[in-house]
Amino acid sequence: MNVIRRFLPYVKPYSAKLVLTVILSAIFSFLSAASIYIILPIMGIIFPSTAVSPEAAATANATSGFFDNVKETIRDWISDLIIADGAPHQSLLNMCFLVIGIFLLKNIVKYTSNVVNTGIQEGIMKDIRNHLFGRSVQLPITYFNNRRSGEMISVVTNEVNTINGALVPTLIQLTRDPLEIITILFLLLALSPELTLLAFSTSILTVLLIRLLRTYIRRYSIRMQRALENMTTRLQEAFQNIRIIKAYAGEKYENERFERETKWYTRSAIKHAVVKNLAGPISEMFAIVALVIVLFYGGSDVLSGELRGEELFAFIFLLFSIMTPIVSVVQIPTNIQRGIVAGERVLKMLEEEPERSHGAVDVKEIENVIEAENVTFSYRPDTPVLKQISLQIKRGETVALVGPSGGGKSTLMDLLIRFYDPDSGSIKLDGNDIRNFSLDRYRKLFGVVTQESFLFNDTVRNNISYNAPEATDEDIEKAARVANAHDFITLLPNGYNTVIGDRGVLLSGGQRQRIAIARSIVRDPQILLFDEATSALDTESELLVQQAIEQVLEGRTAVVIAHRLSTIRNADRIVVIQDGKIAETGNHEELLSLNGTYRTLHDVQFKVEASNV
Repeated sequence: MNVIRRFLPYVKPYSAKLVLTVILSAIFSFLSAASIYIILPIMGIIFPSTAVSPEAAATANATSGFFDNVKETIRDWISDLIIADGAPHQSLLNMCFLVIGIFLLKNIVKYTSNVVNTGIQEGIMKDIRNHLFGRSVQLPITYFNNRRSGEMISVVTNEVNTINGALVPTLIQLTRDPLEIITILFLLLALSPELTLLAFSTSILTVLLIRLLRTYIRRYSIRMQRALENMTTRLQEAFQNIRIIKAYAGEKYENERFERETKWYTRSAIKHAVVKNLAGPISEMFAIVALVIVLFYGGSDVLSGELRGEELFAFIFLLFSIMTPIVSVVQIPTNIQRGIVAGERVLKMLEEEPERSHGAVDVKEIENVIEAENVTFSYRPDTPVLKQISLQIKRGETVALVGPSGGGKSTLMDLLIRFYDPDSGSIKLDGNDIRNFSLDRYRKLFGVVTQESFLFNDTVRNNISYNAPEATDEDIEKAARVANAHDFITLLPNGYNTVIGDRGVLLSGGQRQRIAIARSIVRDPQILLFDEATSALDTESELLVQQAIEQVLEGRTAVVIAHRLSTIRNADRIVVIQDGKIAETGNHEELLSLNGTYRTLHDVQFKVEASNV
């Protein structure tokens, strides 16, 4: 129950509705019991011969206790409502009207209670989902690097749905069923304390059974959650890579892989159901045993005149009625096992450390320089990607990073925008360690364009103005013009209001990049980061994007990673990074004259480009 307790803060905002639920549950419990207890007078009307013998009545009066007084008080109250002296048919008609009235009111209360409970349940799930998503997007990049996206999606969707089907109904159940049990139990004791004790003598066996099954249910619940997570991951990867699947005729291969995951899930679900569904039938069998015992001993009391026949009938009906909420409560530990497993996974994600901001110092612009001082960084221990890197980037300067693949160029850019913090050394903005700045404010200094333009399944307008609510239509169009995107946007079916599909699939590669460039500048950032923004484009698209980049870079501070050296010839400074270190630095002509790594890269590219002409 520790997991349930951890989710109680999500219940607190709905305390008023929970109180209403308790009140409605109490009314429903009373009406449920009343709808059964009114059998006493009607049985007395139809079967008047079932009265208690005078000797038994005298004994009962002599030993009358609290429950006997309650029983007689309730009987007298109901009798006053329906019994018409000397007119049994009128009494029967009154009884029918009373039954209809009670059941009508009971169902109105039940309907209202279900509506309120649904509001509580869906509200709690909404809050959990919102909190979970809010926390997940605050997690550091390293968290996402080390986990499959399908796994995280499964937590936010499947696991929360499992909680919705287990833990939340349990919280509501715990406010409703115990009230119904207490109400009916009170009436059972009023009718016959002895028969009540006999009836519940088997409860301990049911509890022991449920405790035994709970271990196995938890085991299969964990297997089901893992299988569902793998299935979600496989589904997501297939949809994301559908072009590759079709290009390699991999439909059958992917189908076989997905079938393996669904087969594992199905086997786990069946085993879970086999164990879980044992609890109900066995509990019911114990309940039937209790009923048979009640029938035998209660029938004997009726035959001996110690108990009224209508009281035995009422007792049996009440016993049947109490079994449903009792079985429901007894099965709570069984039913919530999947919810607990899912809850643990959700809590684990909620407890992950968010991205570290460290400081709260506001920052609005770069005044002079951003610099890396003796920066060393590694993704894995003892395997540094950057080694003692020191680099200054002055305001208004364009610095290009080049070098062999895997040298650490993109990693350095990630450190500049603070996706990661250095293992040693520091990155400073105008002399201040960037860890002292508010992370949110610091990142707003940057505009970023990566090799793969990540766009949303939304309109062109909303993609350009992403997280820039202050951007006007004028600002959006201006950014699009600078990015050489305005002309093709106006030719789209709905212009700036055209939805561009998942990841911008309805646009060409060059168009996507130009939208990404427009997005990077619409907020007028202080520093621009371009990570191989043209490397995946054809020659015509590259030319258009490169023109856009050159327009964007005018008068701005920029760091550009380039695979094609021809695109960074005009950079103020070119830094060659090789094996995690700065190997050379200078402008294009200076680096060529060194006859070093840059010259080698240049000559290789020149020969390749010449051979392709």
